[in-house]
Amino acid sequence: MEHPFRRAWFGGFHRLDVVNYIEKTARRQQNIQKKLELALSDLQERYDELEQQSAKQTEQLTTLTHECTRLQQALQEQKRLCVLAQAQEQQATQQCTQLQEQLEQLSSDAQAYQMLKNRCIEIELQANCRAQAIVEDAQQQAQYIREQAEQCFSQLEADYRALHVRIAAASQQAHQQLEIAYEAFSQVEDILSRQAISMTSLSSLPIGNPVE
Repeated sequence: MEHPFRRAWFGGFHRLDVVNYIEKTARRQQNIQKKLELALSDLQERYDELEQQSAKQTEQLTTLTHECTRLQQALQEQKRLCVLAQAQEQQATQQCTQLQEQLEQLSSDAQAYQMLKNRCIEIELQANCRAQAIVEDAQQQAQYIREQAEQCFSQLEADYRALHVRIAAASQQAHQQLEIAYEAFSQVEDILSRQAISMTSLSSLPIGNPVE
């Protein structure tokens, strides 16, 4: 190791040179250590800020997850209503079929009973009108429910994709920032370790008497 020490008469180095060198090195080391401590403090503040941001992002993720669950429940409700409308439409169709069968039965007996035939005609007209009204109403309701369900599903799908993109971006950003903080901590610890080794080497140098 190179040094600016003068040789003493009885071995070793000049005491004053060694003392001045150690004091100068100690002052330089103190300045470096202060700078490192300030840098470490800044890194700690940055790390705390990143932890707070991570906590906020986690809270936002939880809120968005709850909202997604609520939207999924709403979609399930819309599906249930759609199934109910289809069941009502099927029931109306069955009623229409039954009425048509009844009408056909009455029509077969109308040949022998003229008065009954007139009554059957009246029942047929009423049944057809009622059945048609029921079917049209059921079809309109079913169509409306299907349109609402499709719109809701499309909106839910878009919201879910947007949520997935936001979560992925937030997670990647937090991971990168944590890696940068960890690397900075490792560099500071390595510098402090090398400085400690240098101070130990200086303190072990032999000290001689000054030359007169």
